[in-house]
Amino acid sequence: MIERVANFLFFQIGWFATVAGAALGFPWAGPILAAVLVAFQLAVAPDRGGRLRTIVAVAALGTLLDTLLRWAGVTAFPDWPAAPWPCPPWITALWALYASTLGSSMAWLQGRPAVAALLGAVSGPLSYLAAERLGAVVLAPDPLRRWGVLAVAWAVAVPVTLAVARRVSTAPPRTTPSAP
Repeated sequence: MIERVANFLFFQIGWFATVAGAALGFPWAGPILAAVLVAFQLAVAPDRGGRLRTIVAVAALGTLLDTLLRWAGVTAFPDWPAAPWPCPPWITALWALYASTLGSSMAWLQGRPAVAALLGAVSGPLSYLAAERLGAVVLAPDPLRRWGVLAVAWAVAVPVTLAVARRVSTAPPRTTPSAP
């Protein structure tokens, strides 16, 4: 129970520091803190390999999702050019932090895709709204694109990332055949 509460608190602290850092012109502060928080959680995790695979997979998928949202005009990141990376590194850091919750404080959502979708449809857009209020992101002015697209994206993203976490965390590690 303590591990899940700590995981939840680490995520909240990491999220705020990452978004506030980006908004205040320190876009690398959040990813550095996120890396420390994730590394600590990996160090104490009973299944380090599974958690690490989850974090890498979900961070990649999340970065892709935020890239698509940016290209669709749903989000924009102030002071971040489109090249060489489609999203700022702090977005990937947020996804890594989020991924670290899937096997811990959000594990209760495993096997509950409808609840996960509802939670995503509500909390995802609210997270972007908070980031916009802090000045880290600009959302599309059109309410349908702003709320509808974000709600649908996160209603899909939370159950999908939970399924990815379940799949990759229980997958046996790949081994290479030894030479004869």
